[in-house]
Amino acid sequence: MIVRFRDYIDTETILARAYKLKRSPFGIDRQYPMEIARARKELYQSHEAVQGRQLYQRVQIKYQARLYINDRMVRDMFPEWYSILATDRLKQCQTSITYDKNRIDSNETVVELHENEDDSDDAGTNEVFTFTQNTR
Repeated sequence: MIVRFRDYIDTETILARAYKLKRSPFGIDRQYPMEIARARKELYQSHEAVQGRQLYQRVQIKYQARLYINDRMVRDMFPEWYSILATDRLKQCQTSITYDKNRIDSNETVVELHENEDDSDDAGTNEVFTFTQNTR
């Protein structure tokens, strides 16, 4: 399920309360752009991170893609972050992504449910739920 919030504070509020899902089959996390997700995966599997986890050190990957071990930055995958932001990532994606331009600046919170093709009889169906937020 993918949820997009109109306001950043809504996202932060929900992520701050994600700890309540501990010991349940559910979890909440951010969906990062393709480049960041790939870099974070590489950092997680890096020699430094694996060795740090084996030695029971505090290993963190912070935004965008920086590896910290015991609160000390070990590796930064995007030292020139602002030059990466200047490129058009959508042209680099292999899949085509379309957005409803009428919905981008609206007062709606959009929830999209993406089912796995193997999980249902109706393979490849996507359901979109839209909730309108009142600003009163």
